[in-house]
Amino acid sequence: MKKTKILWVLPLLILSACGSETTSDVPQTSQTTEKIDFAKKFDSLKGNLKMTGTISYKFYNEVSTGKYEPTVGEPVTSNLNVTFSDDGYVVSYNGDFDENFTETLFKSDDNTVELRYINNKNQLIIERGKDKEGKEVSFDKFTNPFASLTNDDLTISDDGLEASIDTKANLEKALFFTHGFTYYNFPSLEKVSILADENKVTNIHIESGVIPENIRNGTYTFDLTVEAFGDDVTGPVTPTPLTTNERQDVIYEALNELMNNDLEFNLSVSAWGLVTNQNYYSTSTVLFCDDQDDKIYSQGFFKDDEKFFRVFYTRDDKKFFKEESKNYTDDSFNLPWTFFDKALYIPTEDSNEFTLSSTVSADNVAAFAYNLSGKFNTDLVGMENLKVYLDVNNHIEKLCFSNAYKQEATFKITKIGQCNLPFDLKALDVSGTKQ
Repeated sequence: MKKTKILWVLPLLILSACGSETTSDVPQTSQTTEKIDFAKKFDSLKGNLKMTGTISYKFYNEVSTGKYEPTVGEPVTSNLNVTFSDDGYVVSYNGDFDENFTETLFKSDDNTVELRYINNKNQLIIERGKDKEGKEVSFDKFTNPFASLTNDDLTISDDGLEASIDTKANLEKALFFTHGFTYYNFPSLEKVSILADENKVTNIHIESGVIPENIRNGTYTFDLTVEAFGDDVTGPVTPTPLTTNERQDVIYEALNELMNNDLEFNLSVSAWGLVTNQNYYSTSTVLFCDDQDDKIYSQGFFKDDEKFFRVFYTRDDKKFFKEESKNYTDDSFNLPWTFFDKALYIPTEDSNEFTLSSTVSADNVAAFAYNLSGKFNTDLVGMENLKVYLDVNNHIEKLCFSNAYKQEATFKITKIGQCNLPFDLKALDVSGTKQ
């Protein structure tokens, strides 16, 4: 899951009559309580605003069709931060529930969503977000929800310390309010409450009810607290390309060395409770992955006499075969060791260790890892972080990937300048022929 009809609420009136029996020259009077102006309590929050809090997810089991019961475990939680400003919108999640991420959306001069980021070549990219129809996305849905909220949208408590949006009669307003503060799109909601003290709004509480999804069922609960507003809020800042230093020249020379030489390296992956151990052989005409645990996952391709062949293993025959393929070109053998600009590798206190700049998106890290495997190992598509290590002679020793789920992958370079295949790929039988 992740990513109006306005209900007129009649004011709560408390009527009381003053006086019982009176003399004729003293008129009878009545006193009416004033309508509570709850919207006044969030007047100062309609502009720049930062809120922090948590998302809690409680798992439910479906005991019969459409019937759910909570599991015995505690809810899974993550921290949530959301910022509205004149410059844009930022929301981030960090914790144990789902993936950790930050979404930064800038507001263009035309009130549309604008993306500004540093690409893998250390260049500032500015582009407009597009919807499924190719139209630019309006920034309206990412504006501060308090700006369009009025007393008429709210049911206000007698003491004026809480107000709620009716999630049945005013669902559209409730969904818009929730999306702004959480970045989630829900089909329905159970509760949307705004809490206040005598002077101002302090908290927001949102409950989703049980949401059935493909791999789970459960409830989402959000609790947010006002952290800052007005001039105390800093909006998103346009990133700038990074400058380089001498240490980054060293690592880039080492990465170029991998691009321009025959190689052998080992890939070990720990993910989903399983460990993968694969040896790779890479030249200008060969890319072969030899799985050390199960040969069925061994695969590759090579070029021979201007033809391209894929290599695969079958359990029935318990042997490797080759098969001519039109899916490869000469570029297919070039693993993207220099995918990232050298400026994006940040030296650490350890002179032989580098991390990737925080400007690099997790998607780019995952793509880098997956492509280094020749697109053979799909466990790499979830990687988010990267550290690179040099040996004492400033050659690449290993590249270590990881993510928030404690999954890890290591590319360890074993040979540079030579590649000794475990067997002759060209001598393999062609698929469909007998030995």
